[in-house]
Amino acid sequence: MNYGIRWRLLSIMLSLIMAVLFTLTYVQIWSQQHILKKELTNRELLLRESNLQRENTLSNNLANQVEIEIAAFNFSESNNLIHTATRNNEDLVYGILMNIDQEAYIHTLKPELELEFLAEPEDLFAVKQQYPTNQTIELNGDEIIEFIRPIQISTQPWGVLRLGFSMAKIVEEITQSKQELNKQIQWMIIKSVIMAIGFLLIGFIAVFMISARISKPLIELTASARKLATGDFSATINNIQYNDEVGVLATAFTDMAKNLEQSYEQLEKYNMSLEHLVEERTTELKRKNELIRQIFGRYITDEIVDTLLETESGLALGGDRREITILTSDLRGFTAQANVLPSEQVIKILNLYLGVMADVITEYNGTINQFLGDGILVFFGAPVHRNDDPERAIACAIAMQQAMKAVNDDLIAWEIAPLEMGIGINTGEVIVGNIGSEKRSHYSAIGNNVNLAYRIESYTIGGQIFISETTLHQVRDIVKIWSKQMVKPKGIKQETAVYEIEGITGKYNLSLDKKQETFKKLKEKIPLIYSVIEEKHVDKQTIDGKITKLSANGAIIKCQINRDSLPKLLINMKLNLTMPNSLGEDIYAKVLNQYPSDNSIYIHFTSIPLDIKTELLSIYNKL
Repeated sequence: MNYGIRWRLLSIMLSLIMAVLFTLTYVQIWSQQHILKKELTNRELLLRESNLQRENTLSNNLANQVEIEIAAFNFSESNNLIHTATRNNEDLVYGILMNIDQEAYIHTLKPELELEFLAEPEDLFAVKQQYPTNQTIELNGDEIIEFIRPIQISTQPWGVLRLGFSMAKIVEEITQSKQELNKQIQWMIIKSVIMAIGFLLIGFIAVFMISARISKPLIELTASARKLATGDFSATINNIQYNDEVGVLATAFTDMAKNLEQSYEQLEKYNMSLEHLVEERTTELKRKNELIRQIFGRYITDEIVDTLLETESGLALGGDRREITILTSDLRGFTAQANVLPSEQVIKILNLYLGVMADVITEYNGTINQFLGDGILVFFGAPVHRNDDPERAIACAIAMQQAMKAVNDDLIAWEIAPLEMGIGINTGEVIVGNIGSEKRSHYSAIGNNVNLAYRIESYTIGGQIFISETTLHQVRDIVKIWSKQMVKPKGIKQETAVYEIEGITGKYNLSLDKKQETFKKLKEKIPLIYSVIEEKHVDKQTIDGKITKLSANGAIIKCQINRDSLPKLLINMKLNLTMPNSLGEDIYAKVLNQYPSDNSIYIHFTSIPLDIKTELLSIYNKL
């Protein structure tokens, strides 16, 4: 509920008055109550001291008289003295005279105990006292103060005189005093409450009048301000005649309304011209924004463009750790082919190949991080994470290999040799983010798992897809595997497994066709020399060998070297034929198997000059 300023002022001031009245009333009641209680305590002490003094005097006098009579062996007079004292003093409840052997000679309360030996704890306590003392006991619910006075004959202790005085009358007087005190306190509280209510009523009237005087002009100001907020510039305040700050505020408000009316008319005119200008600028900004997205989109994916342009941290340097799936692809033998083709034709081939691959990658929501010549680096899981990143990466790789047929159809139409592509996939934790400087940065991923993806891709031949153990672990139930290879990539101490993908089931249901190679034995072996390639460096040592069998894309080579020195599996080689009329051009191949018993290796040609390939195919077809 929205209360007005009048009621707010009234409630605040009344709250203050009530707090002050409550505090003053409480302090007054507390102080008066404290004084009365202190007075009652003093009175109680005086009553008790007066009573004790009187009873102490009576006890001493009676003990002296009894002691004299016992010294004269006049027990009957001692009996009279004690009984007379109990009859004449209503506070004296009993008198007991007992010797040091605890035998009772006189017992006014229980005569049947006379000449009996008393053995109660209070009796034992009393008979042991050598000096006047007293003890407090309870008798029939009443508090009794017993005065104990030793009796001596000559200098020898004879026994004790015990006189029990009731405290009932004192307790009754104290109770009556407390009742009178409570009545006084109640009456005092009633008077204080009545006075507080009276003061509160007077304060309410005074506060109501003051709040009305203060709030009335403010309410009128508020109503006029609301009219002004709705555009009614005729709002004025004419009913405030105060000469204080409120009157000055009312005059200033009226002047402000007039000035605002004039300013509003000028703003209306200016607004008309601004609207037209804003429309033109908005149209221009939309056009530039689309142009920026188009330009960016040619170099990076739409997801990265959105991250850069639409998030606060998009352009900030730095990154975060996350698990992603990395796909790398590379054309086999294209570099050698590019060296003999015109540059314009090389760019045309690359644009065709990369354009087709980019469309496939986009279809599977992959993020193209960069084109490295004829290689592509793709992220699945950065900058946008999806639960099926490994699955989509494998499906994308299969679709990319299938799309190579369309690429090669165009290349054949251009009279250019077909291309083959190898793909490697790895899943693992990397650091992804903007790397570089404030002037120039690049969205990328860093980590050993990126390097491992490149290593896995380097083991492939054209048409193959290799995945790592970590990727297989996440898609094991939906992928088909052709083969498993144990490799030892650089930077990894132990051997690791890579798996050749045949296809994927489930949502995407894609597969690759793998043609079985048919080898034919040569009638005349083809001599050659080869060198091993490690880390893209060709070993200076050359080794002789002979091709003993041929297929459409590979060969079996018998090496003239110790079987323990045969080239390792999946290693790259450079070959040069040494048969007559050979052109001596370089052939590149990858070792796919070893046959130590025959000192031979199985190779797949990854890059072979067109004229040599034509000649080898001619030999193969004639077999």
